[in-house]
Amino acid sequence: MILLLFWLAPAAAPLFEETVTVPPGAWRALALSLRQRPAVLECAYEVRRGPAIRLWLLERRDVERFAQGRALRPLAVSAHARGGQLRHALGLGDFALVVDNRLSAREGVEIGLRAALDFAAAEARELPPERRALIVTLSLLFLAALAYWAARRFGPIFAARLRE
Repeated sequence: MILLLFWLAPAAAPLFEETVTVPPGAWRALALSLRQRPAVLECAYEVRRGPAIRLWLLERRDVERFAQGRALRPLAVSAHARGGQLRHALGLGDFALVVDNRLSAREGVEIGLRAALDFAAAEARELPPERRALIVTLSLLFLAALAYWAARRFGPIFAARLRE
């Protein structure tokens, strides 16, 4: 019975569902902290009034670099659009979800923002893009080496059978 209750309990914990207002040419950061276990952050947003925006997921220490316009490596970035989603696996630490309206100097924006943490999905994590590229490259190199070895080893045997 207790196991059934655990199975029926939702794995995603809602963080917030609110309206966020950002002035023209500005941005606003919302703080997130994970202290107990990793989770997947799932965000959805829709512009209710104003231009398209971009959503950034940063480590909290990078917010100052973002404010200064310096180069940084965001954890995830949404498309510049009037609505969309952002999903990223997070480890333990402090993070910031930034609503960016810097491309519109004339008009403020009002968005509906919903965010939740999915603890069950954090166990199956995606590899970072650099690691995925490395794995694909190494796999293709292995396949090419195997094809070369097979051609060298079995090529003369097949050629002899074709001549018969």
